[in-house]
Amino acid sequence: MEESYLLNLPVELLHHIFDFCDAQTILCKISGVCKKLHSIVNQYHRLHLKLDIHKYITNERSIPHHVLYNRVVSLTTWWTARSEDQKETFISALLQCKRLCHLTLRFIDDTSLQSLFIKANNIKLVSLTIDSNHEPSNTTFEAVSLFLEKSSIQKLCWKNLRYKAEEMLWPKQCKLKFLSIGYCFYNQYASLLHQLPYLETFQVMNFFTYNNSMHVPSFNSQLTCLSIQYCSLSIEHLRSLVLQTPKLCELKLTYYPDMFKSLMEIYEWEKFVRMELSFLKKFQFFIPYKFSENDPVRLDMIIAPFRDSFWLNEKRWFTVCDQTIETYEIDKISIFTIPFIKPVYHSNFGNRFVRCGIASKDNIYYINDQPEDEITLDTVHHTLPVLNLTHKGLKDSHLQILAHALQNNQTTIELNLFANKIKALGTQYLVEALLNNTTLTKLNLDGNYMGDEGAKHIADALNTNQALITLSMATNHIGDEGMSYICKALHKNITLKELDLHQNKITNDGAISLSETLQNNNILEKINLAYNCIGDDGARNVAITLKKNSTVLMVNFNDNSITVPEPKYLFDDLQKDMTDVKLSLEGNGNDYYKAVETALQMKNDYCPRKISLGAGIYDVGAKIIANALQHNTTLEELDLHYNHIEVVGAKYLADALRKNITLRTFNFCSNKIGSAGVYYIAEALRHNTTLSKLKLDSNDSGDEGAKSIADVLNTNKTLMAVSIATNNIGDEGMSWLCKALHKNITLKELDLHQNKITADGAKSLSQVLQNNNTLEKINLAGNNIGDDGARNLATALKTNTSVTILNLNSNKIDITGAQCLYDELQKKTILEELNLRFNQIDIAGAKYLADTLQENTTLKTLDLFGNEIGAAGVYYLIEALRNNPVQSLTELFLYYTSNREHESKSRKSKARENVISLLRNSAVFSQSDFEGDVCGYCEALKIAERIRKNLTSHENFNKKYIGSAGAQYIGDALRYNTSLTILHVNINEIGQNGLKYLADGLKNNTTIETLGLDSYIYSTKELIRIIINILNDPVTLKIKNSPIKKNRIKCFNDILLKSSTLRILNLINNSILSNEARDLCIQNNRIGDDGLTYLSSILKNIKTLETLILSRVNMGPIGTESLANALQNNTTLSILRLNNNRIGVQGIQSLMIILQRNKTLVEIDLSNNQIGNEGTQIVADFLSTNTTLLKLNLGINQIGLSGVKYLGDALEKNTTLTSLYLRRNEIDQNGIEYFSQSLKGNQTLKQLDVSCNPIGYIGIEYLRDLLKTNTTFIELKIGFNYKNYQGNLVNYTNS
Repeated sequence: MEESYLLNLPVELLHHIFDFCDAQTILCKISGVCKKLHSIVNQYHRLHLKLDIHKYITNERSIPHHVLYNRVVSLTTWWTARSEDQKETFISALLQCKRLCHLTLRFIDDTSLQSLFIKANNIKLVSLTIDSNHEPSNTTFEAVSLFLEKSSIQKLCWKNLRYKAEEMLWPKQCKLKFLSIGYCFYNQYASLLHQLPYLETFQVMNFFTYNNSMHVPSFNSQLTCLSIQYCSLSIEHLRSLVLQTPKLCELKLTYYPDMFKSLMEIYEWEKFVRMELSFLKKFQFFIPYKFSENDPVRLDMIIAPFRDSFWLNEKRWFTVCDQTIETYEIDKISIFTIPFIKPVYHSNFGNRFVRCGIASKDNIYYINDQPEDEITLDTVHHTLPVLNLTHKGLKDSHLQILAHALQNNQTTIELNLFANKIKALGTQYLVEALLNNTTLTKLNLDGNYMGDEGAKHIADALNTNQALITLSMATNHIGDEGMSYICKALHKNITLKELDLHQNKITNDGAISLSETLQNNNILEKINLAYNCIGDDGARNVAITLKKNSTVLMVNFNDNSITVPEPKYLFDDLQKDMTDVKLSLEGNGNDYYKAVETALQMKNDYCPRKISLGAGIYDVGAKIIANALQHNTTLEELDLHYNHIEVVGAKYLADALRKNITLRTFNFCSNKIGSAGVYYIAEALRHNTTLSKLKLDSNDSGDEGAKSIADVLNTNKTLMAVSIATNNIGDEGMSWLCKALHKNITLKELDLHQNKITADGAKSLSQVLQNNNTLEKINLAGNNIGDDGARNLATALKTNTSVTILNLNSNKIDITGAQCLYDELQKKTILEELNLRFNQIDIAGAKYLADTLQENTTLKTLDLFGNEIGAAGVYYLIEALRNNPVQSLTELFLYYTSNREHESKSRKSKARENVISLLRNSAVFSQSDFEGDVCGYCEALKIAERIRKNLTSHENFNKKYIGSAGAQYIGDALRYNTSLTILHVNINEIGQNGLKYLADGLKNNTTIETLGLDSYIYSTKELIRIIINILNDPVTLKIKNSPIKKNRIKCFNDILLKSSTLRILNLINNSILSNEARDLCIQNNRIGDDGLTYLSSILKNIKTLETLILSRVNMGPIGTESLANALQNNTTLSILRLNNNRIGVQGIQSLMIILQRNKTLVEIDLSNNQIGNEGTQIVADFLSTNTTLLKLNLGINQIGLSGVKYLGDALEKNTTLTSLYLRRNEIDQNGIEYFSQSLKGNQTLKQLDVSCNPIGYIGIEYLRDLLKTNTTFIELKIGFNYKNYQGNLVNYTNS
């Protein structure tokens, strides 16, 4: 294979690439890619290393000593050692670094510093950084100074050094060129430069003046660069300082906060720089300035002096002045040069806050969220198009700066100032910006304190502003006066379309001002006046104006003081010439306001075809709706259910129905109109020629209401569906309706459910049905017609040629009624759907209905849910469906579904798979036994049909409660099955008969492998024999979830010993056995030592056992001894799992003595058995001589150093073990060291798990060394043994 391009590069180039990589990447990743890269890495001698000395000393490292000594040129150390000995050890190692040039010492203490530099005679450093936590002592300084004298170091950074000239002397002819320290006094500065004649760059964190001393001795310094953080030097001090450094060409000054007390001081400082520091080639500064409320702050004025030709053209020192708007430092202004220099104290460094500023280069404002350190000449003018400054605590003074920035802004289009502290003055500043701004289109001032005066300022802006489209001033304490200012401005404004003034203090007067404005304003489209104090007069005036206004689309009057019943005038006033206005009146009393909103919709040419209003509109709302309905030409369906409408409201609506020519459906259910209200509705329908569906349920209309409906049915020719359910209608009312139906030729649907109709009412209906040939759907559910009523209806259906759906749900129909239906339905009829749920039909009644199905050729849906037909009733239905040649029935409901009767057929069919096809095509039972419920039985039918047709190999029938009848059906299906391998029928109450049915079905079955049975079926020995007779080789029997106590296990064993066919017996949570078993699994049963004693007596006679699993059975030493005795002559066992017991040392000893003679075992699991080191020694002795074992699990056994040594010695002799599991023991780094040495010679072990042991970093290193020599390992697990390990070894897999 051709080598990659990377490997073809010259070594020098690869080494140059390594210069940009960290040491861990080079040594741990790149080096391990291939041999060639490993060799190239070994030649690289410019490593930059970061090291924690505690981890290094304790060998928790991935960097060998020889790498540190010979290949590291730059070293950063963290002095976290916990003892002086560790520190001295590392110092000794550090002194051996031959190539070290750059050294950084972080968190180092004085003692270690002194020790290091006193001994550091041979280190040839170029740069040294000391980052200690404390100010160094004079002794420490002397040690470092002595080192500087002997070395050629050129750069020293000493963070906390406080220079004291009288106590600290730099070495003569010190070669330092770069010095950075923490503290220096002004009057000692000269002394420092005298002692460091070669110094070119000096950086100091804190530069103090002392007693205002101005005297600095003259000297000839080589200093070219001076940088001062926390600068507090006055102009005079700075002048004196700079004049003594004639070669100075670069100056960086970061001034202390509060250094400048006024803008005038800043101007004086700028003048000094311009006049006296012109010799500088590079000058950078940062000046923070905190202004007060009374300061006339203008950023453009502050930046003005820095726009002089000296700054911009001659020196090209560009300056920025900005303010962070959204932090607690909102009162601070920063003046700084670009590129930005970071102040140490600057808390907002690197964060993205909205900033407002101006640059000296072109004097243009910007508003953005750039961190200061990212500001460049190219990015300084970036401005946000959407400016969100909500909840920032902005005051009037801050608005002054923001307003200046917005004045000529051409980018920002949206400004959100919600919930600040802006008062009238701040609003005035903002107005000044809006006068000339041409881009801002959306302004949010909600939640401030502007009041009427602030509203006046905004109004002034609206007079001239030609850009603003949306304005929101909610929650601002604006009253009628402020509203008046706004309205006057809107007379002139030609751009504002949306105005939000909700939650203010506007009353009727303010609303009247608005109404006057709207007479002339043709721009405004949306107005929000919610949560104000507007009453009826104000709302009326707005409504009157809106009749003439052609642009307003939405007015929100929610939660004002509009009272009941006055708002009707809103509709009265608005209805003329109104087309598109959406009026919101929520929260103005009762829910009648929705009537007004709906009425306006109905007046709208774009009104929806359907309106539903269930909000409690009462009679007042009904009047408003009725008024609109008279003139509406689009509405087709109106739903006014549950609105507390009474007789008066019903009369209003009835009057509207007389004139309306479009309404098709009217739902007036659950109101309080009574018989009188129904009378008005009925009278209106004598004249209405369009309404086809009427619903008047739950109105307590009684028989009188039924008579009114009957009267209209005598003449009406458009109604096709009438529902008057739950109205206390009795037989008299039914009689009136039936008389009308003799004449009516249009009604197709009649719903009378939940009334008081008895057999007499049903008789009246039956007489009608003999002659009426238009009625198609009849709902009499929830009445009391009984068997006599059912008989009469059945008689009528013989000759009726129109009724296709009949609902007799909950009518106390029993066997007699079912027989009557049978007598008539078997003859020719067109009935397609019959609902008989929740009646009193039993098995005999089901038989009558089943006989009906044999003859009937039209019925498609039959609902018998909630009847006591039992599984036998289902059987009769099966036989009927099988014998019906036409097979018209498509839906049969025998048990609960999630549907409701009002749902469509499509939803019903999707809710649950129908069993009709299974019933029709099912096989004949061999015998009859119908113990069980209908639901479980029907479930059994579906799954059994799949079994019969070989459509499945795995069926789970758990918790279906199929009963013996369901088991019978499954058993019958199993006779014909040739594909099923797994069958679970647990917890199904199949009983003894059901078990026999399954046994009969499985007699000749040759495919079933796993059978899961109910845990309650084996209470006698006879039943256990039945189970065994079911099983044919090979079968797994699972009898779940029935813990077997020790006094019952003997009984089961005695029975199962007689079985000669059982091959695999898996009794999770149980325990049963066979003398021909090959696999035995007993789990999670606390049968204890006594149960093990019974079990062991059976195991002695088993000659075929291959797998024995006794997990979590509460086995102790005595039970283990019994088990060992049972296995002493076994010659077939290959897998033994005894995990999670309490075997202990004594039990292990008994077991291993016996297993020494075993020549077949390949796997033993002894995890979590409290064997400890002593027990491990016994296992190790067994392992030393065993020649068959492949897998051994000793996890969670408190194995420590001595135990792992025993295992290590054994593995030096063992030549067969391939997998060893030692997780969660007490093996430390010493144990791993010994174990690793033992495994170096082992050539068979492939898998080792030592995870969750305290082996630490050192232990991992030992394993790493092992992997270098051992070539057989495939998998090594060491997870959860360490934290933040850098050596890239977690779970090793050798592919």
